[in-house]
Amino acid sequence: MMFIFLIKTLFMNENYNNQIATRPAQMLLNETVGTGWKVVSQNPVKSSNIDGKYSVCYTVEKDGQKAFLKAVDLYDATTKVCDKFEELEKITRRANNEKGIAQLCSEFGMKNVVRYIESGEFKTKALDDPTIHYIIYEKAEKYGLAISDSFGGNLNEISIYQRLTLLHNITNALRAMHEKNITHQDVKPSNVLQFLKDGGEVFKIGDFDCAVKKSHLSLDDELNYQDDKHAGTYRYAPIELLYEYVVTDWDIVRKGADFYLLGSLICHYFTGRSMTELFYSTLGRSFLWERTDNKGKYEVLLPRIEEAFEICIDKIAKGTSFHPKLQEVICHSVRVLCHPNPYNRGELKWYGKEQFTLTLLPTLSKLGHLKDYFKGI
Repeated sequence: MMFIFLIKTLFMNENYNNQIATRPAQMLLNETVGTGWKVVSQNPVKSSNIDGKYSVCYTVEKDGQKAFLKAVDLYDATTKVCDKFEELEKITRRANNEKGIAQLCSEFGMKNVVRYIESGEFKTKALDDPTIHYIIYEKAEKYGLAISDSFGGNLNEISIYQRLTLLHNITNALRAMHEKNITHQDVKPSNVLQFLKDGGEVFKIGDFDCAVKKSHLSLDDELNYQDDKHAGTYRYAPIELLYEYVVTDWDIVRKGADFYLLGSLICHYFTGRSMTELFYSTLGRSFLWERTDNKGKYEVLLPRIEEAFEICIDKIAKGTSFHPKLQEVICHSVRVLCHPNPYNRGELKWYGKEQFTLTLLPTLSKLGHLKDYFKGI
């Protein structure tokens, strides 16, 4: 009898936990939101703890047009052991920041940035904190992880032209954002979207959950709003931020992070690994950022890290050695984008002088010429 009682108790507890685990953001199916968008299906969950923050995504439809909806709720504010009002403010601020930046990028007509359609709030049927924030974007043909899986599964089956088109398009997206002092901060394979246009492929950057626009706030104030020194996903973060080394210049910290992440994206599509993963496998265990006694010692460790960087570049060179022109452009691009010294990222302002400029135009041009060269090959 005791055994049966325990089983029933466990079953009831499991059902109860399942009920309370239903987030408001998971309760949108068949609802109509905004200006008449019907929520027709929930997209499969593709994220994980190492690949970004929690959200629920849906396909919505209106007047025969399909779009992509991202929903974020206030569930964490009621379940985390913390100051509820502080957590509510943080979630709301982050959601509003994403909406504002997405709308701004669309208003400026950035063609390789996913197009914003509308956003707002919606009250679900949840009993506690039912309000969700939502944002609706144009619907892609393929989303990042599906593209990444096909690329990473067997790189040899993906044309060089397709890879270079993707990298050129994402570089152009960041160039356009940087010109308006907007930085993405979370460039990674899963945030690349594929669209079909005029019989060809167009790739765009999406997900502005971590994006930052330069404002009246100081860099220190901005960083105080972040959970970590790195704004985006830990596994892809610029190496200096993993050691908690932050310089005082906004452009170098914010745009420099995007440079590193773009270089890491290039590295991924030609080696199957990000630059941070290459660093991890190249640095000796005693030099890794995971060691507590290495935090705050980045400048001391930098000579060893720069040596590891050269080994990483050699690995990329081997992976592209089948074509000298490709090897030259890819290695140079990764070198200027991912240099471990954040002051040395970008192109030289003047040859012979150690001054660099954070512009993506040279990288965009080189990738564009290389893409055209490989068209049809």
